[in-house]
Amino acid sequence: MELCKLRHKVIVFIVIILMNLLFLFNATTEAGERTVELDAERITYDDISGIATAEGNAILSYGDVRILAERIDYNDDAGKVVASSIPDKGVVLSNGRQAVRGDQLLYDINTSEGILTGAKSTVIVDGKPVFIRGENLEAIPYDLAVERKLISGKSSFDGDYVIKWDNVSITTCNLEHPHYRLEARRFIFTPQHRVVVKRPRLYLGEKYIFTYPFDYIINVNRQKSIETGIFPTIAYQSSKGTGIGFSGPIAWESGAINFGLLYWSDIGLEWNVALEQKIGRDFTFRGELDYSWDRMWDDNKYRPDFSFRYDQPLWFVQLNWSRNQYLEMQKNADYQYRGQLDSEPEIIIGSPWLQESGGWYRVSAMWGKYRSSTVLDSGIEETEPWRSRYKLAAETYYETRIDQVTPFLVLNAEMMFYEEDKRQDVISAIFGLRYDIGNFKLGTAYARNWVSGETTMSWDQEFENEIIYQMLEIPLGKYFSLGILGGYDLKSSFLEEMNYTLRYLNDCMLWELTYRNDRNFGGENKVYFSIGFTGTSVEVKNKEIYDPFVSPVSQNSIK
Repeated sequence: MELCKLRHKVIVFIVIILMNLLFLFNATTEAGERTVELDAERITYDDISGIATAEGNAILSYGDVRILAERIDYNDDAGKVVASSIPDKGVVLSNGRQAVRGDQLLYDINTSEGILTGAKSTVIVDGKPVFIRGENLEAIPYDLAVERKLISGKSSFDGDYVIKWDNVSITTCNLEHPHYRLEARRFIFTPQHRVVVKRPRLYLGEKYIFTYPFDYIINVNRQKSIETGIFPTIAYQSSKGTGIGFSGPIAWESGAINFGLLYWSDIGLEWNVALEQKIGRDFTFRGELDYSWDRMWDDNKYRPDFSFRYDQPLWFVQLNWSRNQYLEMQKNADYQYRGQLDSEPEIIIGSPWLQESGGWYRVSAMWGKYRSSTVLDSGIEETEPWRSRYKLAAETYYETRIDQVTPFLVLNAEMMFYEEDKRQDVISAIFGLRYDIGNFKLGTAYARNWVSGETTMSWDQEFENEIIYQMLEIPLGKYFSLGILGGYDLKSSFLEEMNYTLRYLNDCMLWELTYRNDRNFGGENKVYFSIGFTGTSVEVKNKEIYDPFVSPVSQNSIK
């Protein structure tokens, strides 16, 4: 069994949570220009101190902001608010969209600085409630946060401030003793900038699992977030044996180094180091060095890979260069290509997924020079000469929901032009349905490839195929279910693969045990073990199963 790699997207949903809180506190920055109103069962005013005291279901409001408490003391001259309440009711700070509850609120309306002790909140993320508990939630003007050295910075973002929350626990379990929780001694959120999570800890039940050795950083002002977290990894592959190691990135303001190391019982050490660095506003450099083993040569090799990218909202340009990239591609049921690929250079001009009229689309144009190597059946190594290729591609995806049925359609067209006036055209389509019958979840998809022309390269030779996929999820009681996914090759009249997944899903945790029976030529049977927490991106997962029922929009890479 393969205990899968712990992915570094552990708490990216914190961005959504804190940005909701940002809307709440942002509404208070203009409060000095608005009328403050007090309402309660009893209101008294002290002329000497200038303090108005509201007691009994007290409400202080200004603009969209509401403060609800058993007692509110408001000093109009100083702009100070002190709100307190009985333990069962607490103090509520709300702006109509988001509410935070705590034991006591101290707030300065003039400076927009406040502290909410014993803070609690519930935020809806992807339709799931996320429950947050902490000690002191503090809103601090940006310049003051820089002055206190809470963050590094040179000048203020106009109207911005920093949210600091101490000793926070987050879970999607609405239980007194949740199945899991994430804890951190401090979150620091700079609007439109980044989130710093101070050494988060993971607990399953009351059992402590591990602490990330570095601060976890999420840069929220970038199209692609860089997160920080170092994670233990345990894996198994029949060709490599059992592997033990760690992986994850270390991030800073404008980039990250992502590294991983695994020691395999049968082949020894593999490692990977990747640098990603933002240059200015729109440019990104990425360099990677991979030292890994492959089945074709039964040897470890260095595999460098570099790219330079320019991003705009609707398009991008990327330049790639690589050596010794190992390829293992299942062309059809009878043929699997294995080899190494060099590219210099490769230029891509394309768009991200763009949405219009209920569907998504993207386009790309690519030019590159490539050289591939492989080992023939006779055992002789063959290296092809450098050859050029132009490629034009367009892809669209559409889905809609009709009662209990979701039809979806994927269309992809590629034209590839080679030297010697060679050309290869590929059109691929997937039409499918996801539907429910009672408590059973099902899916049926028809996938078809049409290929014409020929290529001058062995590694990108495409083949026509026609496959029917069927998915079925059978409930086994309240929490367990059995998932079955199979693919049948209509051209070869061949059941190419079967995947069986036993799932345990409660209100906040998902456990999966998957067995893959890969019947294709060159395929391997594998077992995967996955753990996920609903409403978050915390998961232990390393599946290599192709699933046509997953939206391609969530996989934004161009190949």
